[in-house]
Amino acid sequence: MKKPIDQMSRDELIEALTEVRSDLKFGNHLKIADSITPIVMRAIPWLGVFLIFLTLYWMVDALSGQFTFATFDLRMLLNSNFLTLTVGLLVGGGGVGYGIVQKRLKGKVTERLQSRIQYLEQQNDPDRTSSLLTASGETNPDDE
Repeated sequence: MKKPIDQMSRDELIEALTEVRSDLKFGNHLKIADSITPIVMRAIPWLGVFLIFLTLYWMVDALSGQFTFATFDLRMLLNSNFLTLTVGLLVGGGGVGYGIVQKRLKGKVTERLQSRIQYLEQQNDPDRTSSLLTASGETNPDDE
């Protein structure tokens, strides 16, 4: 246990003050980090957008003034149904994939929370019977 200040020698007092000073410096570093973190978190997405546009600028700058087949290929894609079909398939497939992933996640969360919910229901009403759903919240396969 530390001595009261009035009972410390000069050297002990200097050591105690040095320790307090270093603790205060550490606290100031934490305050600075806490103030900078939200600024950095907001800047990261905008930095990504900036880099995307910078890359596009560099691409256009490298091709400017040169005859390329890129214009012909781009016109061919825009005039055909290929682009429409590709975008439609990507959006549709993405939607189906998203739905499958969400269904799987919902089942996992339901399964994780089920034991707690059953425990709380039994606490509230001990005579309650289960709805005979599976652990993931789906209809029991024997019901079909």
